[in-house]
Amino acid sequence: QSMHRTVAGDLVETRLAPGKGLGVFTKSALPAGRFLGCYGGELKHEAELEASESAYLFSLGQSGLCLDACEGCAGTDWTRFMNHAEPDRATVLAAVCHGSSTTHTVLDDEGGWQDVHSGPGHRVEFFTKRKRHCEVGEELTFNYGFSAFNTLYR
Repeated sequence: QSMHRTVAGDLVETRLAPGKGLGVFTKSALPAGRFLGCYGGELKHEAELEASESAYLFSLGQSGLCLDACEGCAGTDWTRFMNHAEPDRATVLAAVCHGSSTTHTVLDDEGGWQDVHSGPGHRVEFFTKRKRHCEVGEELTFNYGFSAFNTLYR
């Protein structure tokens, strides 16, 4: 099953991040609390991953499911290139969601409002931090550790 939901693709670019490989950087300022999109990839059960060498696996918690965004997987997008940062240095928060769809209202490139729909099912939604906006050219990072995630059961 393919999972692909992104809204900030026009506002970010993927390029080399010093000492890290590829990273995601803002092309324009992003307000605090802005919905960025969802981790795109194929939904897989942990049993399917034993032979996997993918570097782009995102655990969906205790469900026994992961999203795999490896090269060639359906539905991958720019979110797989966001790098790790410690919680106090991260610019993005990740929320693991299960179940109902959600709608987020975001400010678009032209200063208007746009409703963005995330369909039902297992997904990871990304937001800029609520108390901090992102400057132009800033790298978007999040903490890969489970303690930094908000697990939402809807």
